[in-house]
Amino acid sequence: MAALPGRVGRCLKIRRGQLPNSRCLSSCSRGEANQRHDVSLQQGVSLQHDVSLQHSVSLHPARRESDAYRQYEHLLKVGSKTPEQVINLLSDISRERRCDAEVVKTITNHVYDFSEDYFPPQLVQILEIYAKLKYSNETLLGVVCNRVNDLVNIRSPLRVKILTNVYKQLNLHHPAVKAPLMSHLNSNINDYKNELVSIVKNVSYLYVDADTSANIINRISTNYDYYDKDGFTIIEACSRLDAPQEVLLELVNRKVKQLHTNGDSCSFKNFVKFLSAYKRLGLKENTYIHTQFEKKLNNIKLLPPENVSYVLLLMLASKLRHEGLFDLVIINVENFVNNRNEQLSLEGKNLYVSQGEKCMRGSGEREELSPPPGEKHARKNSHKGYPQQSAYNPYVLNFLPFHLLLLTLLNYGEKNTLKHLLNVCVLDYLHLYDTSNLVNLLYVCTLLAMEGEEGSKGVQSAELEQTAQEIFLALQYVYKKATINEMKILHECFLYFQRGVEKNPKLVKLHDDLLHSECLSLLPSSHDNLKFEDLKIVRCASSSYLQGKTDSTIYFYLNRNDFFSSNVCGCDDLLLSVKLRANILRRQYGGAHAVQMVYPGGATGSGLTSKG
Repeated sequence: MAALPGRVGRCLKIRRGQLPNSRCLSSCSRGEANQRHDVSLQQGVSLQHDVSLQHSVSLHPARRESDAYRQYEHLLKVGSKTPEQVINLLSDISRERRCDAEVVKTITNHVYDFSEDYFPPQLVQILEIYAKLKYSNETLLGVVCNRVNDLVNIRSPLRVKILTNVYKQLNLHHPAVKAPLMSHLNSNINDYKNELVSIVKNVSYLYVDADTSANIINRISTNYDYYDKDGFTIIEACSRLDAPQEVLLELVNRKVKQLHTNGDSCSFKNFVKFLSAYKRLGLKENTYIHTQFEKKLNNIKLLPPENVSYVLLLMLASKLRHEGLFDLVIINVENFVNNRNEQLSLEGKNLYVSQGEKCMRGSGEREELSPPPGEKHARKNSHKGYPQQSAYNPYVLNFLPFHLLLLTLLNYGEKNTLKHLLNVCVLDYLHLYDTSNLVNLLYVCTLLAMEGEEGSKGVQSAELEQTAQEIFLALQYVYKKATINEMKILHECFLYFQRGVEKNPKLVKLHDDLLHSECLSLLPSSHDNLKFEDLKIVRCASSSYLQGKTDSTIYFYLNRNDFFSSNVCGCDDLLLSVKLRANILRRQYGGAHAVQMVYPGGATGSGLTSKG
């Protein structure tokens, strides 16, 4: 990635479209761009006329377009589209289950060529759509850099809130685009109210400096009464900042004292957020809130499957690993697997506890709680699409692959239990699962195989390799129904098991398709004080990384969101999804390049380099 001074786009090399009659989309002057626009429009009209004549002769009266034409219609017409039409086109693409990466690249190049034609609100809309697609490249970075002053030139807390979320999702970490946004935030911090809650949740992903962190925390502390209703969310989010302040510790103590004085409890979600923040800050677990959480946990015996999902998703979102919650989940999962009558389990306790509930309630009193809006719909449709046969366990069909994936991503310690549950899914139910469940199971198999490498357990590795082959065989005829995100996961798993897939004669077509397909990828993570002129971008699967131009070292930059909640961020605390990305990176580039994982706050002896 080159340094990006002034109008960054002039420094970027934009790929030209490889398809005939598509617009030439390299960077150009406004006059050249308009001239190309007119020529492209004429060519597009002529080509459409020729194609329509051919179709009118060769096809039935419905005049259906061929698949080849329909696939690249966006490329043929993009040059004639107005900004609003480009936004609608991107919006339509984002709603599709899959999309062609080359089409998105071509549209991105077009937006870059004519970025001056877009009003700032339109650019914000485009960035939000790219965030849905989880796609960013140097061209999109150039668009933002060229117009960043226009994007932040109004004192709009809502605009900064949206941009902070977009920057987080698109890895827009380059100081040329991040510095103006953070400067605007710091200069107008007193204008922010509700928006600050969302901003503090996202800003830790942007590698912000200590002054910005302190500024946000001080603003929240000064207006604590206003933010009290979001106190647990704010405390958990602030704990992710690399430089937690003394003010944050005061907020924690203040919240504990407030609940203790009033005899209040809190929702299950807020319990989990508090535990995660407390562990991340390295404080001792002896507060009133911990006591109340243990009481609540002891009173919960049975959970419906939807609430098992709820617990695991909360733990994953908060990066919290908690033995008591693991035990509760595993007991219920094993009951569901061993008990074919799922209706018995649906009588379990509901965890959607309203905040402010008194903690002195009788243990025998049933909590009357309203589920979230989607829960009734989930229960109503949880069995749709599967054969209702007494021989099949509905929980294993509908829930177990997802729960197994969440447990694996949380690095649940009992690997034999996870492998047993994986075998339950694969041996008897593999032919019944849809594409999403098959991808989930393949991801579980890949993560377990990666973890098994450290233990050098050859027999178990061979078993997992064989299991992965069976899942690939089940996927080869349905994988094209996968969503954009599922295709990214599938591609990572394929790269991990590539040698085995390549040797399997039954998977030749799947191997060739995945080997030559391209996933939508993101810009690499990066810190502020890097010499970008000495770095370039390398791509691996759906991720990108920075590589030195002289020493050939590939840098994998981390922040606290890449670790489970802990005050010591070492290799043992890395998320398994991050470990898998590093493993695949070393497999693809390790022979000729050194791969270096960099985290400035890494502890000595943690295996991470403190740099930058």
